[in-house]
Amino acid sequence: MDRTISKKQDNLRDDYQVVKGNILNEAVLCKNTTLVEYRILLVALSKISPLSNSLTVYFRAKEFCKLLGLRRNGMYSYIKDSSKNLASRTLTIENKTQRKGITFAWLSEIKYDESFITITFNHKLEEHILEIRKKGGYTKYFIKNILYLDSLYAIRLYELLKQYQKIGLRTISLYELKAKIGAVKKSYDKMFLFRKYVLIPSKNRVNICTDLVFDYEEIKNGRDVTDIRFFIQSKSEISDDYKTLRKDKLILEIQRMIHNKTGYIFEAKHMNSLHRTILMDLLNNLSKGAFNSILIRNPENFFIYKLDEIQNNYDLNLLNKKYEDY
Repeated sequence: MDRTISKKQDNLRDDYQVVKGNILNEAVLCKNTTLVEYRILLVALSKISPLSNSLTVYFRAKEFCKLLGLRRNGMYSYIKDSSKNLASRTLTIENKTQRKGITFAWLSEIKYDESFITITFNHKLEEHILEIRKKGGYTKYFIKNILYLDSLYAIRLYELLKQYQKIGLRTISLYELKAKIGAVKKSYDKMFLFRKYVLIPSKNRVNICTDLVFDYEEIKNGRDVTDIRFFIQSKSEISDDYKTLRKDKLILEIQRMIHNKTGYIFEAKHMNSLHRTILMDLLNNLSKGAFNSILIRNPENFFIYKLDEIQNNYDLNLLNKKYEDY
């Protein structure tokens, strides 16, 4: 096997960057694309340097499993099947101004065996992967930011918001958003189902597992939601001084720390009604590494118990009089 294809060929690392032109980032995936298939594409993109001249990359199947934290039992055949399916997966790049678009395959070739996956991207993507610095705007992020996103919806939403991180605001029509993140099930025509099964779970995952924090508001025409306005912030812009954090940011930081320690998403509903002083105590304990992750068999029950334990140390009536809860 030719190992001169790229300098980023020997292994997979979570500090590799996915870099692609904004036109490609806005593309609509074909509706049959699965989470594993898209992860394979993104991992492959992370191995391409925008300064290289090759659209071919390869990586070991076992490294792919290790990077994503997948159990290897049965995964090789699953990855093999996903790789085979990728040969027929397409994307559509649309020009809204001229009201036209082009649909083509992601790949020109994919090879796989028990050890390696070798991917060659379609030459039509060259300007969106290799020549992006000449063509204008592009989106980039570390591959580690999508490793714990457990749905295609969440990954695509993260990518669309990452593109607008510096602006801090993005407004997109509901129709366009659904198309771009792949939420095209008929049931999602009902806004409450789209909100419950797509928007809220994706928001939780992105806010806890990536370098972004976002909130959103629904824009209506009468009773119908027509657009979504996203408010985007980098986590690096959030103060490290926990005393200055708003309660919702405090909860988010606790969720992030618990997830880093246990891999579990501790739901905000367990903390929303608690006084921020109690949350501060838990956060300080987490920051000091007070809890041994080996002993945490059931993260939800463990941290509910710890919050109750902390709360019992306070006179809640006095606490509510003494401090302003914001």
